[in-house]
Amino acid sequence: MGRDKAGLVWGNGQTFLDRSIALLGEAGCARVIVSGNRPCYDHVPDLQPHLGPMGGIASILVRRPELGGTLLIVPVDMPHLVSDDLTPLVSAAASHDGSRFTTTPLPMALSANPRIRRIIVALLNQQDLALRNLANHLDLASVEPTSDRLSGNINSPDDYRLASDNP
Repeated sequence: MGRDKAGLVWGNGQTFLDRSIALLGEAGCARVIVSGNRPCYDHVPDLQPHLGPMGGIASILVRRPELGGTLLIVPVDMPHLVSDDLTPLVSAAASHDGSRFTTTPLPMALSANPRIRRIIVALLNQQDLALRNLANHLDLASVEPTSDRLSGNINSPDDYRLASDNP
């Protein structure tokens, strides 16, 4: 993309980051923690910058050891998501280490417990940053998506232009 996607503006004037925070609130999250250095938000600076989603997840799990329960992890670059898209993830995660959709590694639900923290930090230290590989180390439930909104992530200026024309 060539720039931080969190600051991109969506059709209703919200930034992608603010849109994601609102989405998590609509999905029932009582607290939203943002990965990265974002002082205007409840945030956790990255342990190591530029390590993508795995780096952000590890940073939150390591720097916020008090967190427990299930974390709902949503990327900022999926502005078409609605809270109903996330409900199946939360439901499926209850009896597993977490859950993910069969078609995309994010969004995901993930249990915040010491064993999972150790696994994610070990993967990060091995530079194994692919979220798809996380499923090889955890018992993640696979959830079939209920909408095509999960395929609408923004990875290029052209994606952004097309998505902005159809908010």
